[in-house]
Amino acid sequence: MRRLLLCFTLLLGISSAMAQTNFRHVSYAEGVAAAKAEGKLVFIDFFTEWCGPCKRMANNIFPQKNVGDYFNEKFVCLKIDAEKGEGVELAKRFKVNAYPTFIVMDANEKVLGTRVGGSGSGEEFIGIIERIVDPEKTPERMKARYEGGERSADLIAAYAGYLIESARESRQPDQGKIDEANKMVNDYFNNLTDEQKVAEENAFIYLQYAESPMDEYGRYMVAHREEFVPAVKESIAEHISKLYDRYLISVLAGYAPYDKTGYETVKREMKELNLNTEKKYDPICRIIESYAAGDMNAYFDTCEREYGNLEEGVQGSLIFGMNDLIKGDDQVALKRAVKFIRSKLADMPANNIYFAGMVIGQLEDRIKE
Repeated sequence: MRRLLLCFTLLLGISSAMAQTNFRHVSYAEGVAAAKAEGKLVFIDFFTEWCGPCKRMANNIFPQKNVGDYFNEKFVCLKIDAEKGEGVELAKRFKVNAYPTFIVMDANEKVLGTRVGGSGSGEEFIGIIERIVDPEKTPERMKARYEGGERSADLIAAYAGYLIESARESRQPDQGKIDEANKMVNDYFNNLTDEQKVAEENAFIYLQYAESPMDEYGRYMVAHREEFVPAVKESIAEHISKLYDRYLISVLAGYAPYDKTGYETVKREMKELNLNTEKKYDPICRIIESYAAGDMNAYFDTCEREYGNLEEGVQGSLIFGMNDLIKGDDQVALKRAVKFIRSKLADMPANNIYFAGMVIGQLEDRIKE
């Protein structure tokens, strides 16, 4: 449950960059003709207007600069509504049955690969498509290259990314593959010089594997943020900001435990990095600190005061974490949590209502009549 809620929350929190993937407003035939003329491949995004994951890809992944740079260089990109116009027949032709579906083909309309579903980050999605178009990045070839002793940035990024993606294909993730990928990246990182660690080719380590400003990659990235080459400095800065945001929301929701030393470090560094100039994190911090003080009545009083000052996604995080935050058999706190959540339902966005209902059910299961 916690992982589901965290993923949901993080998706809400991602913002779009200015640069973006260039989806051309042309017909399918015109797109293929353009690919031939420009010596590029064709990338098709089959979507529908009602598809939530399609919207997340459109709003969160394709607008990213690194994604745009990659796709604009290699592909003529087409966005096709599978339920309108020529999209209906094209979806049948390419056997599209779920959304989003991404088709990669050459300019002679030979399909090189298909991907159903999006990804959690731009770097991951680039890796997914790159493994379709580059014969040196098939699973078999990457394994052979790695076992043969190759330790290039390109191989480590692609092979570790493949292991993590394949580990998550089943309902129960293969932790062995995830551990193998993490060890591969960590071994690679530890053998780099300081100069290599801030090189453009190694930015994937931080953009894909730094999960907190307090983990090894996060600490290094923050400490050396000014030393990264200009080509990746903006992406690194954006990721640093995202990690601090993620840290606070994780503690707010109870996904990450409150640690006074770590929390105070994050607060201090966010001030030093000017990441809270608009004071948007102040309400989050007041709620976290109230909870950490241990008085649940004071905590709920703070929640009541600050709820309206939180962004919509953060409001959801606060509510989604309440069942986990209430420890033991505190009946007063359980009942107050239910009352608090119910009082917010009327103004809650539809996406949050379903999850809020689940939390209410969990809380009420713990209440003794």
